[in-house]
Amino acid sequence: MDAGADTEKMGGDRIVVVIDGSANTEMAVWLGRDLSRISNVPWEAILPVTRSVETSRDDGRGAEALTLAVRLGASVSHVPAATTADAIAGHISGYSRPHVVLALSPRSLVERMRAPSLAQSLVLRRPDLVVHMVAGDGAPRNRRAAESPQSAIAYVVAALAAWAMLALVFLLERATGTSYFSLLFLFPVITVAARAGFWPALFAAFVSAAGFNVLFLAPVTAFDPLAAQTWLMFAALAGIALYTSWLTGTLRDRLLLSDRSAQESAALASFAQHLTRVADWGATAQVVARDIGSLMHVHALVAREIDGRLSVIASHPCEVELDPLDHTALDWVRERGEPAGSGTGRISEASWQFHPLATSLGTLAILGLAREDGRDPVSPERRVLLATAIAQAALAHERLRLEDIARDQADASQIAGTHG
Repeated sequence: MDAGADTEKMGGDRIVVVIDGSANTEMAVWLGRDLSRISNVPWEAILPVTRSVETSRDDGRGAEALTLAVRLGASVSHVPAATTADAIAGHISGYSRPHVVLALSPRSLVERMRAPSLAQSLVLRRPDLVVHMVAGDGAPRNRRAAESPQSAIAYVVAALAAWAMLALVFLLERATGTSYFSLLFLFPVITVAARAGFWPALFAAFVSAAGFNVLFLAPVTAFDPLAAQTWLMFAALAGIALYTSWLTGTLRDRLLLSDRSAQESAALASFAQHLTRVADWGATAQVVARDIGSLMHVHALVAREIDGRLSVIASHPCEVELDPLDHTALDWVRERGEPAGSGTGRISEASWQFHPLATSLGTLAILGLAREDGRDPVSPERRVLLATAIAQAALAHERLRLEDIARDQADASQIAGTHG
């Protein structure tokens, strides 16, 4: 289970548990907590984000593991990067002696041919890194679409592309009398590898090599399985297919990650801009409920204390009625300044999850979030995004309170001057 040094001699300054979609991810969380207790160092759980897909891609295992880590006292964050190794390496770059806990998953032959394992990649980048591993149940559920079983259509397209190139090369040889067109078979293999992945491209390479054997090697129209030229051609095309599928997959991940980051950044920038356009409590609350609800894809409300009583002053997308348990969670947030409600460790039976809009002037309002299906409205890997939005909303409310204080002071000064 432990691939690193003895825990008694650990002495590291940080333990990082890496969350993936395998069944034993929660075991990695427990191991990280135990190592933290033994070595008396902080620990955290991170979710590498390499594609713009939701948590449902791993049947909720990653979200459950992050939630468990929060309950066990770990700090939690999601780390965007092109690859999982890039995410982990970038995250631990500021730590002097990090220990990384991974859920080890079996790798296919093609995966082992493509690149070293995640643990090997990390150790190559950080020779001082200590890696602890627990056995996984197989590859994570959130692997890229190019590595999932390909549809029959992809193989049909691969075969058609190879046959079309065979026909073109056959006609060119007959028309020109030369036989130097073998490089043209790279085009269907590269195209299929870029669009459909490695296995359809490997099939295109096999069809091309077999067709070349039948049509261009003597005796023509007869297949010679022992022809060395055929196997050399197949090996070259297979290598091109492997490299092209890996390269395009990496570039596709970078593009999807860039799109996701750009969308979230644009949404946060738009939210901040909307907040600057409103100058009263009601309009600000409506903007907060609408924009955060849309950003997180949940129902949202904003409650504020008016005349000594908490009241819902804005909601999205429709009006809401809170039950007594929700009101209890609201009161908890107002009194303690801590999140409460659904998906938290306090009054978790409530239907809504409430977050204080805390400022230097105190809790000025409370944000509520809920899902129609009753699940945790905020998946763990999106909590950093929510925290950023809450910080902007809190600053907007603090600005309103400071304006009210300044206005009251100005009115008091004016009244005092009038009486003077």
